[in-house]
Amino acid sequence: MERGVAESKFGFSIYQGHGVPGGHLRIVELMDLNGALIDAEACGGLHLMNRESSIGIIKIINTSKIHDGINRIEFVAGPAALDYANGISSKISKLSNIMNSDVDKLEESALLQKFKINKLESDIKTMTNNLSISIADEIISEMDNLNTYQKRLDYPREILRAVCTHVVDKKKKSAILLYNKDNEVVCISGTESQHAAIDFAKAKLLEMKMDFVGGGSGRIAEGKAKGR
Repeated sequence: MERGVAESKFGFSIYQGHGVPGGHLRIVELMDLNGALIDAEACGGLHLMNRESSIGIIKIINTSKIHDGINRIEFVAGPAALDYANGISSKISKLSNIMNSDVDKLEESALLQKFKINKLESDIKTMTNNLSISIADEIISEMDNLNTYQKRLDYPREILRAVCTHVVDKKKKSAILLYNKDNEVVCISGTESQHAAIDFAKAKLLEMKMDFVGGGSGRIAEGKAKGR
């Protein structure tokens, strides 16, 4: 079909994101069972002319949306498809050995392991929360009537953050700064505190001859302490 006729009849969507050279185009029309047009595209030619029977199996390995109206389908065919399938089979066998499970029970074993991992994660979260509350209660008793507090606690930043949060939730006028051996810093001010968290963090670290490298606001500041 002449290029101008094809473009007039089907629009520029026949190029699917790239042009096809030549004044005459080979147009492939896809019809539904009732003969209605589904799609029409310009094709550069039959790349396997008279070799259709040698293609063998085709395995789609990925699909992705490039932009509206255009989707990419990635596949392997023939010997490459067999290599792909063999590779998947090899990975399944290795996974079966790792899971110490028969291949036919691999899905069941994976689901069981996932359940156990989810249970462990839940238990760890509960224990971490309980630990944070316990440490926060100790700090509150140490603070007595004070509204500011700073201390080194060698726990991960997530726990430091949780401890600070528990403290200021109970002592809304307080500002607390915690840091660990890795010089990770967390500072939180209560909703009724007269101290902005980021200013409090900078001031307290300055007293220790250290600089605060991080960011935050009046409510919370996080970063690292850096020696001068």
